[in-house]
Amino acid sequence: VMIEEKREKLEANDLSLKNLNSEGRVLQSFINVLQSKLDEFVDAKVPMTEKISELDTHITQTYKTLASQETVKEASTKRLEHSVASEDEAEAEINRHSLL
Repeated sequence: VMIEEKREKLEANDLSLKNLNSEGRVLQSFINVLQSKLDEFVDAKVPMTEKISELDTHITQTYKTLASQETVKEASTKRLEHSVASEDEAEAEINRHSLL
């Protein structure tokens, strides 16, 4: 009877071991799939980081260009206003001399 009980326990333990090994293989497969997906994300991150850096550089250059153009526009507007004022003064001077 004792030998039979030990045999049954061994068979139960053997079955448990087989089930655990099977579950271990399933978990290892799952780990492999997750690692593969993680690697894909890491590989995709590098080009995205580079693209973001390129876009940031482009935005900075565009901003600097716009700021420079605004400075030129302001300077041109001031020169034009000064020129118009000078022209108005000259016209007023001519009108004064014409009236004399």
